[in-house]
Amino acid sequence: VGFLSLWLDEYMHVTPAINFLNGGSFLQDDNNGLILTFLDIITFKIFGISEFTARIWSVIFGAGSILLTYYLTNKLFNNKYLSVIVSILVTFSLYHIFWSRIGRNYACFGFSYLIALISFFNAIEKQPQKKDKLYEKYSINSKWLFIFIIAIIYSLFNHMLTVFIVFSIGFYMSTIALTNMIRGDKKSFYDKYAIIFYLFLIFIIFFFTPLVKLTILPFLLKILPERSIGWFIPDWGYIIEKIKSADRFKSFNVYYDVLSNDYMYLYISGLIGFILSFILNRKGGIFLISFFVIPFLILSFIFREPYLSHYLFFIYPIFLIAIGCGLYFIVELICNIILKKKYPTIFKFVYIIVIIIIFINTPKKEIKDLLTTTEHGQVVKKELFNSTFVNWRTPCEKLKQLIKED
Repeated sequence: VGFLSLWLDEYMHVTPAINFLNGGSFLQDDNNGLILTFLDIITFKIFGISEFTARIWSVIFGAGSILLTYYLTNKLFNNKYLSVIVSILVTFSLYHIFWSRIGRNYACFGFSYLIALISFFNAIEKQPQKKDKLYEKYSINSKWLFIFIIAIIYSLFNHMLTVFIVFSIGFYMSTIALTNMIRGDKKSFYDKYAIIFYLFLIFIIFFFTPLVKLTILPFLLKILPERSIGWFIPDWGYIIEKIKSADRFKSFNVYYDVLSNDYMYLYISGLIGFILSFILNRKGGIFLISFFVIPFLILSFIFREPYLSHYLFFIYPIFLIAIGCGLYFIVELICNIILKKKYPTIFKFVYIIVIIIIFINTPKKEIKDLLTTTEHGQVVKKELFNSTFVNWRTPCEKLKQLIKED
């Protein structure tokens, strides 16, 4: 963790943290990733300033995301075997390992976003214990709703991309509302899903029209730096110009390359898994589409600049859940056909076969090279990190010996 000299962007947290310890401010122009900067202050103060103490928080949050992904998968599909499979996918993801050893805010952000997803799902889908009139009528779990609000605030201090959850929640609630309405359930026109659907419809009308500049934009400019507004206020003139240009798929390709270069051919299972997940659990399938496909498309075609591979990190565990669903369903189907359901423990065959398939497709050499590197430069696939590490340390250590007072 401490071998590579700091990558240029890692100084966005390290420098403000050092400034604070020297009596200055830890705030910067856009204040993106304040949580990591604050945590760096703690480790720098206690253990000293080094590459290791700047990166250790990413290791902790990256490892914690494995447990959170397990929990989320089990909540969505109520299948512990599938949850373990997804946990293995997260653990040995080259993309996840790399960004969990870098002193940037993406591992912290991914961890906080998973908490937000879990608390949202529990708030909406877990039956509340309180029986007061409001929560009894709409079946909203007040305890998890409170945790969700806190998680959103915490996640916003990790990264502004947290705002994309609005579109995911709106799509999730709207899809369920519309399917219930189509079924002819009269209560579905005024339940919790329907109410969010109506509000989301109004929000979309305002947000994706010029009305946003008259309503939402003036308020946001009072509470956020202007450069941060670009994360979630679309510039339609720029978007239309890009759509007409030859590189209209440039952003899409950057994010798609992450999916197709992490687990080799298993990404195909992920693409299929979004469909098969509906068979495993309808709401689970809607959740995967809402919280991965929707932000993926928004990142690719609406919020187009900048387009960098690490901006996909916060929703990437959802894609790994889709890979797990695809693998689990396909292998289970094949085992049922071959064994003709003669064995009551057929799920154990499925479990073992899926793990073997994951092991075969895991980029073992790349992971080993990354974790044991003794050289700077391009230490991981350019599709997962399109920059290089410069060896600042060696010349700096030599210069330290020559520095004299005055």
